[in-house]
Amino acid sequence: MGSKWHTVPLPELQGYEKQFRALHKDWHYFHKLMEAYGKSSADSERLLALEMAFLELKGRVSCDYTVLAVWRSGACGIPAGIADLFADGSTLKTLSEDVVEGTGRTEEEWRLVDDALGYLRQILVECHEKTKPGKAAKLPTEIFSQGTAAQAIEKHCALCRALQADWRRIHKLLQAFLDPGADRRKLEAELLRLKGKIATEYPTLPSWFGGGRDGVSGGLGRILDSSSTLASLSGGGRTQSDWMAVDDSIGKIRNRLVSARVDAGRGKEVKLPHGFIVQRVREPFPIKKVLQRLSMVAAVCLVVGGAYFLRNFVGVGAPPPGAGIEIPASLVDEEQAEVVLMVMNEAFVQGSVDTFMTTIARDFTDDEGNGRRALRIVLQTYYAKGDFSFARVIWGRATYTRSGDWIYANPVIIRPNVEGEEDLYIKLGFKQKGGKWLISSAEGYS
Repeated sequence: MGSKWHTVPLPELQGYEKQFRALHKDWHYFHKLMEAYGKSSADSERLLALEMAFLELKGRVSCDYTVLAVWRSGACGIPAGIADLFADGSTLKTLSEDVVEGTGRTEEEWRLVDDALGYLRQILVECHEKTKPGKAAKLPTEIFSQGTAAQAIEKHCALCRALQADWRRIHKLLQAFLDPGADRRKLEAELLRLKGKIATEYPTLPSWFGGGRDGVSGGLGRILDSSSTLASLSGGGRTQSDWMAVDDSIGKIRNRLVSARVDAGRGKEVKLPHGFIVQRVREPFPIKKVLQRLSMVAAVCLVVGGAYFLRNFVGVGAPPPGAGIEIPASLVDEEQAEVVLMVMNEAFVQGSVDTFMTTIARDFTDDEGNGRRALRIVLQTYYAKGDFSFARVIWGRATYTRSGDWIYANPVIIRPNVEGEEDLYIKLGFKQKGGKWLISSAEGYS
């Protein structure tokens, strides 16, 4: 195990004290700027002067306090907390809305950084008092760098901050869609991309909202549903209440994470709700091997019985290809293919092999000659293993090419989200079947 102490020369310790003392003063000045902005009248010159003072403060904090860069992964979460607030809004206007009342996330995160600054300054002062002239000062190691738990929390903080920004972008799209002069085709396309990003790039969503946590799972699902469009979402009050419930829940989750980050920075035991951060360790699932060894079907029949096998592994009685997939006619062909990928991703989230198979055409084949039934056997085996609902489909990096009646998307990534299992990079081919673009080919299981 490493040392619990980090030694620094006394002059260096005094430099730390000086910087954090000045930073603490600037942090309170920042709060006064937010208060002043919130209380100001419509005096545009006054508001502009406050905004300029804020820009000057941001520049000073970014450049003058080198200790923040040196202790980037420590300092009781102070560097990350400052970055969070300064990243949330480039203007005082976006940060000062709830400060006057003393409530809300901005006020809470400002207070957490302020508390951490006070705590860290106390450590530095006490260390200085205990250090004899000519001797090296001893500082706790945890204030310089994060442990494993703190690093995990930091990652979740960043994901939560990004999720909140994307979620609020959906609200802006809804507002823009109601403008009579809006380019609604462009806005619908952006919503489609944004829904795909939220559904695939935030592996924390199942653990944050799974099982009805915070009572917002339904609202989250209704807005991110593959068939939802701005036209369908902008028609009533339920969308607004759903959006607000999810936004409020994201804020609560973010506050919880920020508090945990400060505790971890102080070396305290981090307390988060059970299952909030899920770290799963399993043996890799040999998807390629299963595809190559379909003789396992006989063994499965012996174990699970004929009726169960026919329904779940063969798919007898399952919904046919294309069932339940709603594709807005206003979307171009490539965007319609993205809707199918979104349904595939929803199938993982819901843990439904049947839904996944609705995206697969009857004449589907992969590059090794396996057909639709073989694919279902692989998926049902993966489902039985317990890892199906943790996987996600990522298509944000895919490019689309046309060749005759085909549209090819490459790469489409299947991310297991299970430690030890690698991502699968696949080239998918789409063909129109019954007016819908369904997946008819796949290349590159690896």
